[in-house]
Amino acid sequence: MNGVIFFSYPTVYLTTGGSVNYDDYTNAITGGTDITDATVVVTNDTTEESITLTFNPASGGNMGYYGGSQEFIHTAGQNVSVKITAGENTFTGASNQTPNSFTFITSPTEGANIYFADQPFDLVWTFNAGSYPATHIAVYIVNANTDPHIYKWAIVPINQESYEISGLPVANGYYITAWPVNIMSFTGGGSLIGYVGSDSMTDMTVMVNIITIIYMVEKK
Repeated sequence: MNGVIFFSYPTVYLTTGGSVNYDDYTNAITGGTDITDATVVVTNDTTEESITLTFNPASGGNMGYYGGSQEFIHTAGQNVSVKITAGENTFTGASNQTPNSFTFITSPTEGANIYFADQPFDLVWTFNAGSYPATHIAVYIVNANTDPHIYKWAIVPINQESYEISGLPVANGYYITAWPVNIMSFTGGGSLIGYVGSDSMTDMTVMVNIITIIYMVEKK
């Protein structure tokens, strides 16, 4: 799978105040106020191609976000970066390599614990570094059949090959994935964090390439 190109639609959340919300990646920040007038540019530093993201207002109970109207193309080994201009402030996400690491979930087996009836239990995976290794694993737990829907997520170090799942309602329709990412650091102040996902894809891995989750602390 090395070298296969995936298409991604970068997603950037920007607020004043607030904090990262690991209980719902569709509302990645809680307690903040959306910044609606920033300029957000995502660049493939290897090919020197960029796209400018546009703001999409909050709707359907989900917070506003910056997204692209076209695919952002990058593949294993290529570097990507993000530049955000908000008022007189500029925040730059360091050029970060796209990994091609991949994971394979070994427990629970496919179809097991679909209701999550027996908790706690460990989500367990194996990790293959590939030729462009990732530094962390993103874990996602999704169930759109519950009310409210469940969209929990976590970021764990690459040497952690399991994640304990507990405290979730017993219900049909859970989907779980563990997928390698590199963390993007930012300059310019504020409190920002970004993730560049692997371009490898296995049977338990979805949503590839860059997902940038960002928030800015309001300056006094």
